Amino acid sequence: MEAEEWWKPDKFEVIDSLSNAVLDDLRETLKFSNQLRALYSKAKNRLVKRNLIQIPLVVQPNPTGGVEIMVIGDVVSWPEGTAEKILKGELRAATATFRVEKKRRREKTNKDLRFRRHANMQISIQQADMQGERPLMEDRYVIHLFNDIAVFGVFDGHGGFGAADFVSNALIPALRTEFRRAVVQGQVFSFTESNPQPPDAIETETVRLMRQSLAEAIAAVEFQALDHLHRNNDFSGTTLCACLCTRSTLIVANMGDSKVYVSRNGVPKQVTGRDHSASNNSTEKARIEQEGGYVSKEGYLGGLVQVSRALGDIDPATSKKVVGLSAVPEMIEFPLDKDKDEFVLVACDGLWEVMSGQGAINHIRMTLKNTKGDLLKAAEGLVAKAMELKTSDNVTVVIAFLPVAERIWTSQPSSSPPPGGGDDENRPRFFRKTPTVVAC
Repeated sequence: MEAEEWWKPDKFEVIDSLSNAVLDDLRETLKFSNQLRALYSKAKNRLVKRNLIQIPLVVQPNPTGGVEIMVIGDVVSWPEGTAEKILKGELRAATATFRVEKKRRREKTNKDLRFRRHANMQISIQQADMQGERPLMEDRYVIHLFNDIAVFGVFDGHGGFGAADFVSNALIPALRTEFRRAVVQGQVFSFTESNPQPPDAIETETVRLMRQSLAEAIAAVEFQALDHLHRNNDFSGTTLCACLCTRSTLIVANMGDSKVYVSRNGVPKQVTGRDHSASNNSTEKARIEQEGGYVSKEGYLGGLVQVSRALGDIDPATSKKVVGLSAVPEMIEFPLDKDKDEFVLVACDGLWEVMSGQGAINHIRMTLKNTKGDLLKAAEGLVAKAMELKTSDNVTVVIAFLPVAERIWTSQPSSSPPPGGGDDENRPRFFRKTPTVVAC
């Protein structure tokens, strides 16, 4: 799109059809809107993958011709009474869709080895997903890198993708809000030149603060999600498995049946505990009954949900959250071994339906060796393998590669062999030394 025509949207999606003449007048009016220009610039700066900008607006055609822009902005910011006027035909609602070409900064890495890299922590994260045989893709994921923290996770939706879609978009803003609130309230140590602290103390406080912020952010997102689902007559829900990685600790918030593994020199270390199941977890079943809920003979909580912990899930009969379904995650702190831990794997149950933790880790390591460290192929190959093994569910995986991962595809020996040295698949094989593309 030429610079002087930035204000011309590719298309308008309108509730009530507008004539071509009115649309032409609308485009001309948008050209002189400082509010639209500001929204457009802000959205363009935030673009990551999709080169589309969608801006809701309300217009009022003039009786004498032409058009007047009444409101531009998010639907939630429209003045009271706007919706009623739209329904009465007094105003026209539309969504202007702009397609932009954003120049992307070139990374000084091998173009064939695509990954997201955290420079401060020297961690690289890659993701892959596939719908499979399901009629809908209900999985979502999140990857966010900031300061010395990496946040990543998966959300397995059920009953539709509405809850998973909302939660995956709301979690990071909520986490940032809770973190800032904790800082403002003085809940962190004051590390200054006059009050120095050893690195271990700083790390300990960071872990404590981030764990607290993550738990509170999830509670805030549950409140927002229920309100969103109510307003949209949506009864869907989602599991959550969110990982927060500091320099020495992996913090996991889990609810549902997703799993997290850490590869320690090729040996799987399961971070998450038992699935939060309504039928196969006696502790969860006892809690459900104590809270007044029940599990059907088919193993469904309230006859509706298979898991016992999830976000969302409104019971159509009561318009309230399913009784006994908890939105409180299991919080886990897993100490990372910087000399042995190669990567963190988090995946929805579609993967674990057909693969074990050891099998998944073996497949990732084998792909890394065969491709000399192609992180993207390692993630995509794992998902493809699950499909080959005929999983019946959507599959979404996120893999965070830690500094030791580079040993898998280079000639650097691991610090110690994994237990059971006879298992050749667990033993790193030596390859010709290749240029280091990831200082993982």
